[in-house]
Amino acid sequence: MIPKRLKAAVVIILIISLFGGCARFEQKLFDWGLCFERQRSDLVSRTIHVDGQNIAYLERPGEGQTIVLLHGFGANKDTWIRFVRYLPKKFRILAIDMPGHGDNSRNMDVSYDAQHLTDVFSRTVEYLGLQRFHLAGHSFGGYVAMRYAVNHPQKLITLGLFASAGVMSPTPTDFQQALGKGENPIQINSEKSFDRMMDLVFYKKPFAPWPMRPVIRRQCIERHEFEKKVWHDIGKDWKEATEFLPQIRTPVFLIWGDKDRILHISGVNVYCHYLPQAETAIIKNCGHGLIFEKPREAADAYANFLENVKTRE
Repeated sequence: MIPKRLKAAVVIILIISLFGGCARFEQKLFDWGLCFERQRSDLVSRTIHVDGQNIAYLERPGEGQTIVLLHGFGANKDTWIRFVRYLPKKFRILAIDMPGHGDNSRNMDVSYDAQHLTDVFSRTVEYLGLQRFHLAGHSFGGYVAMRYAVNHPQKLITLGLFASAGVMSPTPTDFQQALGKGENPIQINSEKSFDRMMDLVFYKKPFAPWPMRPVIRRQCIERHEFEKKVWHDIGKDWKEATEFLPQIRTPVFLIWGDKDRILHISGVNVYCHYLPQAETAIIKNCGHGLIFEKPREAADAYANFLENVKTRE
């Protein structure tokens, strides 16, 4: 009789051989895991063609109002998976990859500045036939969402800003201090820089089963040169959100982690100054990646805001 442990080892060796090496095997397991996570949140992957490029997004059907979600810099639509899981089932959900991110193409000859990203998003909205919807963005996605809100107020029911980029917080963070020294700690070119980034984004890193971490790290390193370019592109047309925030009349929801080391919680006061209609929620013991770190709390707070808006209407 062959011992069970030996049988298991043989099976593992055969599987690794089948997939042609550790990296490829890790990627295959990662893809399976990601597909499973999407299914758990009732999300289906879709692609449309806008302005000569494919735009990938995830959709969860729903008979109620539509919520559109925009991810942050260097992230993708899948950062919303666990957050979506805790939103009421009545909402239709669309989590969209911004140009140059996620499953979309990357072109070194295209300028991925904020205006370009906002324009492509606007045309994506039109292609999808969205009339009125809730829009929420995390980090840099919040900045793009704000720029869209200024020019398309008739489209939005509400605007959600999840630890949104756009204003200078009175208290600088470790991230902002690093930028002041000419460093960018969210650009990844090594295992060490990846670990540093993770420490900045999360207060308490959520559980990530193997092979999630090594695959994401490898993807970040592979995208390093392209993301340097995107960061440079964003800087070319960057303007402080305080220049256009007073133009936003849409109901606004602000949510932040109180331990955010990327964008300090003191920025909430700046937003509230320019957006007096804003409602706020602060998640305790949570970092910048609140939609992944504490998805249930973030989703519950957002759903409560949406319900209150509906009640007022």
